[in-house]
Amino acid sequence: MEHKEEREKEVWKDVPGYEGRYQVSNLGQVKGLDYIGVNPKGLPAKVKGRVLKTDIIHCGYHRVTLSQNNKRKNFLVHRLVIEAFVPNPDNKPEANHEDCDKNNNRFDNLGWTTKLENMRHAIKNGRRDNMPNVRGEENHNARLNNLQVRVIKKCFNDLRNFELAAYFNVPDYLISNIRGGRTWKHI
Repeated sequence: MEHKEEREKEVWKDVPGYEGRYQVSNLGQVKGLDYIGVNPKGLPAKVKGRVLKTDIIHCGYHRVTLSQNNKRKNFLVHRLVIEAFVPNPDNKPEANHEDCDKNNNRFDNLGWTTKLENMRHAIKNGRRDNMPNVRGEENHNARLNNLQVRVIKKCFNDLRNFELAAYFNVPDYLISNIRGGRTWKHI
């Protein structure tokens, strides 16, 4: 029988594409490693590695920002963990939190799944209604109303997505999805 201490042992692996700079653990943490950076005077300086803080995005997932060559990129912590520690022999595209707790990013709580399997799991565990999708402003996740979407689609052609996003106080991708016909198709 496995001892709890052995099961709780934290194992670290390099984050692909960030080898020698960042690592992810089987317990759901991400850390930056020691490196030589540049201080405010432009001189080389040793920067001590540390476990990174995460932020929680609107849907409840933990996100971390990694940087390399002055470029920052956001990653979902559970994706980093599952890609590093959980084999995917069937090449399934989505990660699933087995206990439905998005705060539990341990490798033994994550499994590879298809979109359909993931939705069935959520319905079975009461995390999603088994109802047909409600469209437009009737959807409880809607950030805009029908009139605002009509205005976005028919007006403001001379404005960029980020300008409209700022005006309507929504993310850029939402404006892009509306203009590209990926969402709000019924309007």
